[in-house]
Amino acid sequence: MQRVITSFMLLLVLTMSGYAQKKVYVGLGVNRSSFQDQKFSDLHIVGNGLNFQYGIEKLKEKKLVGFDLQVFYSNETPSTYKYSTSVFRPVINYYHLRKINDRLFIGGKWNIADIYLRTTEGLGNNGSYMDFSSNLMASAVYYFPLGKKKLKAAIDLGLIGYTKSSTSFAYKAPHPVLVDGKFNMQNSSINTLMGKAGAEFKPVWDDIRLNMELTYAFSKRLEVCYQWKLRRYSTVKNYPTTYGMNAVTFRYNIKNR
Repeated sequence: MQRVITSFMLLLVLTMSGYAQKKVYVGLGVNRSSFQDQKFSDLHIVGNGLNFQYGIEKLKEKKLVGFDLQVFYSNETPSTYKYSTSVFRPVINYYHLRKINDRLFIGGKWNIADIYLRTTEGLGNNGSYMDFSSNLMASAVYYFPLGKKKLKAAIDLGLIGYTKSSTSFAYKAPHPVLVDGKFNMQNSSINTLMGKAGAEFKPVWDDIRLNMELTYAFSKRLEVCYQWKLRRYSTVKNYPTTYGMNAVTFRYNIKNR
């Protein structure tokens, strides 16, 4: 998986750099995150944080193509105990959509890497929580006219994902490795975030991912973007993990022509 991602990233850079006209942007914003893992507890944890975006987008003839890097950080604190949790989540995406008409584009997105890291104070060996996934998603973009401007609405639905979770329940190892009896202290790939040991392919009904986004351009240079993200899956049957986020980001278009 590491080789696939590295090769694709190099190809992507070469491909996107070939476009003469494109939009390049950076953004900073705030977010509110939430988390619940029912194999540990029914406790619902929420927090606030910051986010960063960098992206390249090209509208060319009959297609919309783009790449973006998003980094989210938040600090979550439950109401039942004093220890806080730091959440760090970098996400890399590539999307390619075909033009249906002047307003609608439909296609796909490769969520190249979605890394979700949690560190909780006061839990000892259970303090680290890691999840890696790479996902294929169905995507649609629709442009709503607002006077002389447009509101861009986008939605993504996960179809299938390659995932690995090490959620620190008694030991920081993926649940499938422990259940199958294949745990081996000498196997370093067990605790490597993108290692093969314990990784699984999960279809949409086992790993629900839904993203929505609204983007409004105040001018050629300035935009505001609202995002809503949800993920729900299970590493232990009937005990789902759910986390989500609302984020508002102000973007500056370095290039927009």
